[in-house]
Amino acid sequence: AAVLLNLMLVPIWIRYDIETSIIYWTPVGLTLLVLSRAYGERLAGWQPLIRTAVALIVLGVASSESIEFESVWPAVWLAACSIVAVLLGIAWRLRSYLYTGFAFLVFDLVLNLTRWGMRDRFIAGTLGVVAGVALFALGVQVARHKEQLLERYHQVQTWQW
Repeated sequence: AAVLLNLMLVPIWIRYDIETSIIYWTPVGLTLLVLSRAYGERLAGWQPLIRTAVALIVLGVASSESIEFESVWPAVWLAACSIVAVLLGIAWRLRSYLYTGFAFLVFDLVLNLTRWGMRDRFIAGTLGVVAGVALFALGVQVARHKEQLLERYHQVQTWQW
């Protein structure tokens, strides 16, 4: 039923001349997410693979959109999806969502810092200074709370994929 529901959307998108890949692949990823949560006991052996596929489908399509288009909105969409994946990973105690969400968030930041920063020196300098200050502040916080962070990291290691 879920596959048929996704296939029923295709003629609608074709009729309205929608050609962006995010419209086609995001429902597939969300359908897999719902199915993996609803049928968790039946799919026990396949759950890590399905979770990773969901995260890669949704975040991969969002990242391809941010690379393809010159607008800032696909980059914002990728950041929002990445943050939601990280939050779902924390809430559901799943490392696959946490790791892929964080990886795509870093990818989005680096991609857009270099992409928009190379066009204008003022923007590049401003983004570089902001990124440097943010990394310095992160380093200070990690140094101050090292034991607590290591303790939390060991708790994350016990989470399922």
